[in-house]
Amino acid sequence: MAIPIRVLMVEDSEDDALLLIRELRRGGYEEEYERVFSANHLRAALDDKEWDVITSDYKMPGFTGLQALQIVKEKGIDIPFILVSGAVGEDIAVEAMRQGCHDYLLKNRLTRLVPAIEREMREAVTREERREAEEAFQKSVEILRATEEELRIRDWALRSSINAIALADLEGNLTYVNPSFLQMWGYSDAEQVLGKSSLKFWQVKENAEEGIGALRERGSWVGELEATQGDGLRFPVQVSASMVADDAGKPVCMMASFLDITERKQLEEQFRQSQKLEAIGLLASGLAHDFNNILMAMMGHCDLMRRDIRPEDPMAKEVAQIRAGCRRAAALTSQLLAFSRKQTLQPQVLDLNTVVGDLEKMLRRLIGENIDFVLAFNKDLGRVKADLGQIEQVIMNLVVNARDAMPEGGKLTIETANLELDEEYVYKHVDVVPGRYVMLAITDTGCGMDEETMSRLFEPFFTTKEKGKGTGLGLSTLYGIVKQSGGNVWLYSELGKGTTFKIYLPRTEDEPVAKAERAEKEHWGGDALLLLVEDEPTLRDLFERMLEELDYRVTVAANGAEALLAIEEKALKPDLVITDMVMPGMSGTVLIERLRKTLPDLKVLYMSGYTDNAVIHQGVLDPGTPFIQKPFGIADLTSKIEKLLRGEGAPTRMS
Repeated sequence: MAIPIRVLMVEDSEDDALLLIRELRRGGYEEEYERVFSANHLRAALDDKEWDVITSDYKMPGFTGLQALQIVKEKGIDIPFILVSGAVGEDIAVEAMRQGCHDYLLKNRLTRLVPAIEREMREAVTREERREAEEAFQKSVEILRATEEELRIRDWALRSSINAIALADLEGNLTYVNPSFLQMWGYSDAEQVLGKSSLKFWQVKENAEEGIGALRERGSWVGELEATQGDGLRFPVQVSASMVADDAGKPVCMMASFLDITERKQLEEQFRQSQKLEAIGLLASGLAHDFNNILMAMMGHCDLMRRDIRPEDPMAKEVAQIRAGCRRAAALTSQLLAFSRKQTLQPQVLDLNTVVGDLEKMLRRLIGENIDFVLAFNKDLGRVKADLGQIEQVIMNLVVNARDAMPEGGKLTIETANLELDEEYVYKHVDVVPGRYVMLAITDTGCGMDEETMSRLFEPFFTTKEKGKGTGLGLSTLYGIVKQSGGNVWLYSELGKGTTFKIYLPRTEDEPVAKAERAEKEHWGGDALLLLVEDEPTLRDLFERMLEELDYRVTVAANGAEALLAIEEKALKPDLVITDMVMPGMSGTVLIERLRKTLPDLKVLYMSGYTDNAVIHQGVLDPGTPFIQKPFGIADLTSKIEKLLRGEGAPTRMS
């Protein structure tokens, strides 16, 4: 038979009130209840009838559980008052108990509701008996300086804390630890740690001794220490410690709260690395852009000189050497631009299985016969959108590094897979966007790397190879290519056990674009009119000479405004516009958009040492957009122009 009970609920959520009712019915009670959620409603309900028990949420709109408790106390009503809330701090819970709250329950642990009510109702007595009990209680407090209630509250608060908490005597020996402490340090029983020196649990005991010294001197100490578990596992901990004194102010013990900050430290380190690489990238891109202009002038004049010098002329060899040096320097600046994500990419839809398969024969020759080469492809691999040449460069670089890490032989595995990076992964990895990815993993069984080496691995010019055997730009280039393609790089390595690089590139549903058929080569020049737009005077003069050497008619403009004036007001109708992409005032892309309003079929060839993020989407050109990277030779320029004039480069708008 159900037991009747009268319950006054101070609760703004009807759903939460129904949960309490359901729990009461499960416990065999038949409730008569009223729900209130303001001070006035509470006072009216208390005046209206007598109640057996009051339950109260902690925080409601404009009203709190502690305020409700105060109203009950003001009216002199002595019935069980139980705080029921979703979450509240340890300090607030303790304060509520001190103010007269009989118990505290979490809403997700309501199984304690009925036992708590029954306990409190068994303890309920008449008001006179209560007053006598309180007088006895106060006397016991004065005699013992601690009551059973206070000890119960303290034990509940300490045991319920998500922070690890420990008490130690004045010598530093542990006298109490809560369950969170045991879990954090990997112990199953408090007896395993009680009585032991608190210094035992820290990796660097000198640092812990300094913290205890500061605690004794100042009465409190907050800092970070590296903890160590019994099995040797180390982890960073934030410590908040204080001296506990008696009523006379005499220290009686030490109390400390500990928070494992491993995850926070990892995120901070990832953020620092990201900022460092970003700063290096800005510097590298600026240097590479300026240097490319210098190289462009040197290479262009070398090409012009070679056209005027006979092959047998002694100067021909010198000019060839100068030009070869320029090409080597251009390759370095190209790597710097890739790292800084300022290189112009021409992405296409790729199947990484096909890309690796096409390189397989070359890779097998590259690594040698003493290395076991394994391919593990996902047959249903999704497609990615990236620059084919750049992705091939990434694969080649990682394979060469893996080979160098296994001079005595080993195993090299290239694996592909479809993956989805969820919110949990993103939370632990900065700069990662959740979504569907294609993974390319390259694993070796070589010498591996330590943590210090891995922390600097993607910095330009950092290398672990001997002097003269590496530029230190390979992995920084890889990093830039992957990030500019919207992907991510993950690295894992252990000394003596090998290294794994995982490249994550976003999946695309786009279909591959069929290659256009090549038209028959025709002779161009003479009648073809070209409009050259370049803001750098030295390069503008050089490009004009190069184009005239190719027998084209050339009109030059120093900026976008001059180019607009030549076409819109002077009625110039060029067969092709060659323009730099990044210029003061008006970029090349904006210029072409303006011109195509009146000349929709206008052909264009873009030039750049690098592309600005403000001009196009993160330095990426739309597929099929005609582009030539500075520095370039006269032969490269000739090939690009002839293809466009033959119609192989259709007008393409920048998106």
